[in-house]
Amino acid sequence: MKYIIDNSALINIVLREYFLDLIFYEIESYLRKYKEINKDSNNKIKEMTELFNYIIWKANIKEVWLNYEILDLSIKEKLSYYDAVYLYLARKYNLILISDDMDLIEKFTMISNDLLRN
Repeated sequence: MKYIIDNSALINIVLREYFLDLIFYEIESYLRKYKEINKDSNNKIKEMTELFNYIIWKANIKEVWLNYEILDLSIKEKLSYYDAVYLYLARKYNLILISDDMDLIEKFTMISNDLLRN
């Protein structure tokens, strides 16, 4: 199912929520897959890159560093370090973690579709 998100809702989501600097890797992965599916999409990829950069520039970005507590959590919860970063910060800041990653959904998350329903 696809959604239309009202601009005010999108702005509120971007400005009020935390994003990790890992977001660049996720976006790059998405854009690469998009380009593989849509062979003649250079202009669209460029537009999306500029849009994502603008949104990220306005967002509250948290930097991720190597951290023993995250490493320990990844071992205890049997998660990759990458996934454990999200879980760690959600717990640290008492936030609800929203993900579509099945490893995280089982641990401590809300699925993105549930967010949109609320």
